[in-house]
Amino acid sequence: SLQLNSNHLTGTISTDIGMAASLRILFLQENFLTGTIPEEMGNNVKLERANLQNNYLSGEMPQDVCDLREPTGSISFLTADCGINDEPRVDCAVPDCCTECTYKSPSSQPSQFPTISFSSCLSQVLGVLSTVSNRTTLLTSGTPQSRALGWLLHRDTFYSCPFDLAFVQRYIMAVFYYSTDGPSWDVCSAPRNLTDPSSIADANNNCVASNPGDYQFTGGEGDAWLTPSHECFWGMVRCRDDDQVVAFIEFDTNRLGGTLPSELQHLNDLRVLRLREGSTSGRIPSEYGTLSSLFLLVLSQNNITGTIPAEIYGLPKLVSLQLNSNHLTGTISTDIGMAASLRILFLQENFLT
Repeated sequence: SLQLNSNHLTGTISTDIGMAASLRILFLQENFLTGTIPEEMGNNVKLERANLQNNYLSGEMPQDVCDLREPTGSISFLTADCGINDEPRVDCAVPDCCTECTYKSPSSQPSQFPTISFSSCLSQVLGVLSTVSNRTTLLTSGTPQSRALGWLLHRDTFYSCPFDLAFVQRYIMAVFYYSTDGPSWDVCSAPRNLTDPSSIADANNNCVASNPGDYQFTGGEGDAWLTPSHECFWGMVRCRDDDQVVAFIEFDTNRLGGTLPSELQHLNDLRVLRLREGSTSGRIPSEYGTLSSLFLLVLSQNNITGTIPAEIYGLPKLVSLQLNSNHLTGTISTDIGMAASLRILFLQENFLT
């Protein structure tokens, strides 16, 4: 059994695959594989299941592979991107060769939009998200951006292609989750199984604000992050009621770690970013200086390093800047005089010089 599905694998399927004489299960779906399916797969005479869909494969399914289908052969399930709208497309007749052209895991909730081919979806998503995140970072396995992309394409059951532009906000929130070590949060972490209703319900029940009186969730109680509900309903998030645009992200004592993602700069109406009493490290992204609606920035009692970006002082509505109890260094820029709306400034307990 070789199960490498739902990753970011690239390149082609080697002709050496035919040497795997004992192979029965082959899961390569949901990757970025290109090229054609090698004829040598016809040598895998014990193969029972081969999932090849949701890649960039093209050409024809080799006849030697088709000949392995039941009842003359052992393959009971064979998939590829062979739908009429798939581009690139694998020519694989159904049901004579492929058992089906696409396969999606059962969703606990119907998608809001009709689906299109995975390859078309991937092209669309990468085109848009490359304006939000560095494309190389997006495609580098293990980065918060890559993990968010993988979740959006393969595991999120709330949206499906073709997306409207609202999915950018959802992606940014997922990047925030993975950047701040969301799986280790005390409350509101994503469920272990994102398609299991009982797992989702357990995670939602664990999403309780540490200071419930401080939070007013859009629509009531907060859901766990990455669950199949609108991101405005996730715990510690508040949105504008009229258009479901994220306006508040507020965490107190929830064991946030990791680093602050620059992608938050694209939450154009973010007004409050409060992340207190965690272990978040790294620098404050200078890109936060573009958050023109931000009036409260609280990052106190973390492990943040580096200097205070001068761009922060240019925020026209910034009323409260609380960066105390961190590991900030450097000097206080003369640009602080530009913060005309500033009323509260907490910089104590740092290493400023």
